[in-house]
Parts: sequence; structure tokens; C-alpha cells
Amino acid sequence: SAMADDLVLGNIVLLLAGFASLLAFLCGAACTAVLVNWGRRRRTQSEFALPLMLEAGLLLLFGMMGTSLDQYRVVFVPATVVLL
Repeated sequence: SAMADDLVLGNIVLLLAGFASLLAFLCGAACTAVLVNWGRRRRTQSEFALPLMLEAGLLLLFGMMGTSLDQYRVVFVPATVVLL
């Protein structure tokens, strides 16, 4: 709904940010589905272990990026949105 509001108000930058966030969410959901299905086909002991380890690594990367966020806002803020 915020994207539709931004479109009507002509806020193209916010519209693109919302679209990028939606696209990142969909890509993350698709990646998780692929990893879980891969684990199921291989009959691993825990089919959710690989997606959880990937998420843990990404959260570690997010934490490391947080220390440099003030210095390079133009680069790290969009990357943070995609990483989340």
C-alpha cells in the first residue's frame, strides 16, 4: 500500500526502494524454499539447517556492516535493506 501511495504522490525514489525491498523478500523466500526442498530430497537430518546457517551468516554480515553504516550511508543503507 505504501508503494501505491508513493506512486500516486510521485515519490519515485521511495517507490523504487519499496519495490527493491519486495523483490529482496521474494528472492529470500524463493532461496529458502529451494534450500529446504534440496534438504528434503537429500533426506538430510535437518532440512532447515542450511537455510538457518545461511541466515546466521547474513546476520553476522549485517552486524559487521552496522559498524560502518555512518561512514558510507549511500552504499550500506540499500545493502542493509536487501540483506534484511
